[in-house]
Amino acid sequence: MKDKTMKRLIAIPMLLALMACSLFVPTPPAIETLSPLPLPTTPTSMAVCTPPACRANETYSCPGNCPGGCGTVCATVTPDAAVAPLATVDGAGKWIARNEESLVYLDPSGASPGFVFQQLYAPMTDFILTRAGKIYSLTDTGNGSLTLDQAYPQEHWIADLDTRRDVDGSPRIALIFSADGSSLVWSRADENDSMMRTLFVTSLETGESREVWRTELPSEAGGHAIVPIFYDEARQILVYALHMFYSGMTLTQVASLYLADVAADTITPLWSLNPAEMNAGVSAAVSPDLSLLAYLTWDEPQADFTLPWTLHLRDLSNGNETTYPLKETWENAEVHLFSPDSNKLLFTTSRRTANDDYQTEMLVFDLETKEWNSIYTPNYDAKPYLNPRAWSGGDWLILTNADDNSTWVMRPDGSSLTQITPLEWVGMFEE
Repeated sequence: MKDKTMKRLIAIPMLLALMACSLFVPTPPAIETLSPLPLPTTPTSMAVCTPPACRANETYSCPGNCPGGCGTVCATVTPDAAVAPLATVDGAGKWIARNEESLVYLDPSGASPGFVFQQLYAPMTDFILTRAGKIYSLTDTGNGSLTLDQAYPQEHWIADLDTRRDVDGSPRIALIFSADGSSLVWSRADENDSMMRTLFVTSLETGESREVWRTELPSEAGGHAIVPIFYDEARQILVYALHMFYSGMTLTQVASLYLADVAADTITPLWSLNPAEMNAGVSAAVSPDLSLLAYLTWDEPQADFTLPWTLHLRDLSNGNETTYPLKETWENAEVHLFSPDSNKLLFTTSRRTANDDYQTEMLVFDLETKEWNSIYTPNYDAKPYLNPRAWSGGDWLILTNADDNSTWVMRPDGSSLTQITPLEWVGMFEE
């Protein structure tokens, strides 16, 4: 009994010691668990929309909230009363005019409101061409090329034309439409051959440019450009000039005149270049029905320095020509326009008088009666000097005042002279 008691007394301290060891064993420090860093918040992206291709008589408009441009629409521009016609006439077509900064649409009849185009083309472009409700702009890039854009409707780039305007002999006047209106016709000098000139056409639909003809200049034409005046690709007929400006010429005359059969590569001189005897320039026009070429040439100068001028009418289908001398001699004479029915021709003439005044007249030649009619003589105090610009289908002459570039109309018999706008006429938008 005593032994059992003794064993229990010994066992109790040992048990207490074991319990103490288990209770007081140092606990290792807890390992800090780091919470994962929050992921960077991705900002909600905002959609950015390309604005619609508005027409030139429209502007961008947002009917409500248009974040990033989304929801922007085209809205018609509010008509501008400042471009309304000063007087209204029917039958003069619809026009593109210009102010100091912009192009302007103007209806001389007053039936549709005028407006200023949203894009500012006028001060930036070298040439503005209009045809069949479309407007094209040509802008010098600064390196000798021209950028061709459609300015209306739906503005877009068409092509860059390597006209090499920085090379000797490059043209300095506007390009022309082909006879069918589908292309622009232009020329350039060969940068590796100072006497070679090449003719190109550029499709207004695709922007593709094609070489259609090339020729070497005659020796007397160094430094001259080939300036196309008329090109009919279907018949392969080209009327052109070897041209640079000479004293005594108007800005719209040329120094020579040639007719080329592009397919046969043959050239017919109508008025050969003769720089040594350049008294005045020559001029030409093709009838709206594309059947006749009208051009003026001159004979030996008179004692008073006036020239006898002759009108040539050439049938473009067979080459037959008839000639009609002007009734009087003039220092300068120029054929400008056929009537829309191809039966009349409009001319301007000028000369100095005995008392050193300057006399100018506007003449109309009737191809059926063969009569010359003087329809307008300026009086600088009351009747301005007017430059012909177009002959409308409604039988109005469209004219620009030489003093202030304002635009006028007149009937081809000289009646009903009317100022329509103080703006300068640029082109016929629609008939």
